[in-house]
Amino acid sequence: MKKRILTLALALIMCLSLFPATALAAYTPKYTAYADRLNVLGLFNGTGTDSNGHPIYQLDRAPTRAEALVMLIRLLGEEENAKSYTGENPFTDTESSWAKAYVAYAYSKGYTTGVSATAFNPNTTATANMYLTFLLRALGYSDKSGDFSYSTAYLKAAETGVCKSGQYTSDTFYRDDCVYTSYNALSAEIKDAGVTLAKTLADKGVISAGYAETFGLTGAADTGSDKLYLLVKATNNYGYDTYSYDSHGNLLTDTFTLNNGGGMTLTYSYIYNTDGSVQTTTYNNANETYTYAYTYNADGSVASMLETYDNASGGGTQMKHTYTYDAFGNLLTERNANVYYPSNVLLEEYTYDAFGNPLTYSYTQDGELWESTRYTYTYDAAGRVLTEKQLHTYSSSSDETNVEYTYDSAGNCVRMKYADSSMAYMIEYGYDSNGCLISQKRFLEDGVTLDFTTTYEYKEF
Repeated sequence: MKKRILTLALALIMCLSLFPATALAAYTPKYTAYADRLNVLGLFNGTGTDSNGHPIYQLDRAPTRAEALVMLIRLLGEEENAKSYTGENPFTDTESSWAKAYVAYAYSKGYTTGVSATAFNPNTTATANMYLTFLLRALGYSDKSGDFSYSTAYLKAAETGVCKSGQYTSDTFYRDDCVYTSYNALSAEIKDAGVTLAKTLADKGVISAGYAETFGLTGAADTGSDKLYLLVKATNNYGYDTYSYDSHGNLLTDTFTLNNGGGMTLTYSYIYNTDGSVQTTTYNNANETYTYAYTYNADGSVASMLETYDNASGGGTQMKHTYTYDAFGNLLTERNANVYYPSNVLLEEYTYDAFGNPLTYSYTQDGELWESTRYTYTYDAAGRVLTEKQLHTYSSSSDETNVEYTYDSAGNCVRMKYADSSMAYMIEYGYDSNGCLISQKRFLEDGVTLDFTTTYEYKEF
């Protein structure tokens, strides 16, 4: 199963006073999530850290020529050689630059010839075509050999997947764009090699192979089965769910039947748009009905959801939910407003780490903070969470949650241990030969007493 993943970046550890950047119009970065992944891969260090220890990327300014050149060297897997280089440096304007060794090394390798025989202009702004040219060179393409033209590097960049068609036809270019194009370059194939840039860097030991694969950057084949299995029944201590599907494998109904409920059932029903996205979801029981109607953004993410509640006595209400996301589709904000009382607003906000796991969560009602949570994790070499700590702060109290995860050789989570101030338990997960979850057993704190069991049944689609 392919896992989600990281980002790459350009970069440096640098003293900002050494290279003032050209001021551009106010710009809001879009690819901070990409920068986080590049940072985890060791390809983008940022310019410092904030009060929470998170890197400061300055994605809202233009990159310098020195920064662009450093990124090229990193993407070639040659940073250590560059940092220790003491050979000839014809560029007198880099003598006091943080990037002096990088520039001299790049000159010795033929990666740059400067702007003249004695000048490199390290602190001037890098253009889009300059940066895209560097990325294309890292992918094995040569403007000198006619693979592309420097003045239209954006065309070849779009062809290789480094950017989209029509992007970067002007010279307006931010560090945010560096992050975006650099991360895309990692999953692009090296010319005539049949392997991605990320795979090449991983093989050289420049970046973590496990992280690169987790982020989907190596082009590794999915060795899992091509067959699709649909969940048809889930049974637990209290009752069972049964599921029905249409001919496309879309879920039509999910009905829960209580064991001792006198035949009482709870049903979710789904209606789809022609593109396969959910149009409405309806929840029914004997006394009430909830209907959820969805709208979508151009990328297929949910833009809004209208929740309508009706009960048997004729009462009801409506809530409008609106959503925003980061560049990887992680939910950033959910704003919930009562349609009948628009001033009644609930706001949930999230931030994430490079692996897409939450770092912070906050819940605000009518402008007043009710709850916040800060998360910390440890990971294994494949980017899987080993431990998770949640620090919860409420209006008048606080709490801590600790979770531990164990995995089998296939990467499936087989055990989860949970503990907070009021409870502790362990869950064990079982899988069939197809990798489908078939059992979930919850044990009390002693790890022996079985408390709750859920089993799952499937059919092949």
